[in-house]
Amino acid sequence: MKFGVVGTNFISDTFMQSALTIPKIEVVGVCSGKYENAKKFQEKYNLKKAYLSFEDLLADSQIEMVYIATPNAMHFPLAMQALSAGKHIFVEKPFALNPVQAKKIYDFANKHNLYVHDGLMPIYLPQFQTLKERLHEIGKIRRATFSFSKYSSRYDQYRQGFNPTTFQKALGNGALMDLGIYCLSNAVGLFGKPNQIQVVTELLESGVDATTSAILKYDGFHTLILCSKVTDSNTKCEIEGEDGQIHYAIPSTLEKITKYDRITKQSELIASAQKWPFQVQLQYILDHFEHRENIDTNRDLSLSIIEVLYNIRKQMNLIYEHEGE
Repeated sequence: MKFGVVGTNFISDTFMQSALTIPKIEVVGVCSGKYENAKKFQEKYNLKKAYLSFEDLLADSQIEMVYIATPNAMHFPLAMQALSAGKHIFVEKPFALNPVQAKKIYDFANKHNLYVHDGLMPIYLPQFQTLKERLHEIGKIRRATFSFSKYSSRYDQYRQGFNPTTFQKALGNGALMDLGIYCLSNAVGLFGKPNQIQVVTELLESGVDATTSAILKYDGFHTLILCSKVTDSNTKCEIEGEDGQIHYAIPSTLEKITKYDRITKQSELIASAQKWPFQVQLQYILDHFEHRENIDTNRDLSLSIIEVLYNIRKQMNLIYEHEGE
């Protein structure tokens, strides 16, 4: 599978580190908003090409799949442009801003027999499947907390009066879109779409959320979604059952999933994170793409997560420009 990379942020580095370990994956070239960044990335990973533009990348017949790692607001237009050029796509989270965009991507891809990979890491990880399979062991679920708070490396710049991209509304950013989506992927991936949603948020002057908390109500239990880009937190993810609890750290990679038995007072480590979680996604693509089976195997889950994400933002009154485009 021959890839072209769009974007040279740290996440593209993470992608490359795993791509280089898989013999069936070849990254041909890269493009960026600034050509000099593409050249540096090309040289860093010894790629064949650094393209002057996205159009040049799409015109390269060698490229089969495009990895899109640009600011959130650019995901949809670049995804549609790539699909229109006949390329398969791997789009970083959130792969669309809202359900309308997400459905357009999937519908176009289906019509033209093109592959769409929603790069929301947790839903592909084997430890997430283990978690689903062993939930019943803690009895009836009564409450769950999914937490991801991290003081942004660019927040100091924001506090000093600058306008780093991380906190620009025009780019579709904010705590919910960046970190909260991982919490939502855990909640919706385990329990489905909620019956009710209640939200509180703190917005920055730039218009994006600094911190957001949401309650997702299900039949007989509820979940808490906690995310922040301006604070750190030691709060772990926890699922509370009548017969025990399950704890783990970091909802994006689900590290050290541990089950506690209320009755026996014993604990058990039931799953750990991989060293290279991107490898899981890339191998998933190869397995499904080569056999052309279940091409939209995660379509329903992806759409559900985007729908809940959008409904939370509507309660926050955080709507981005050109969302319907």
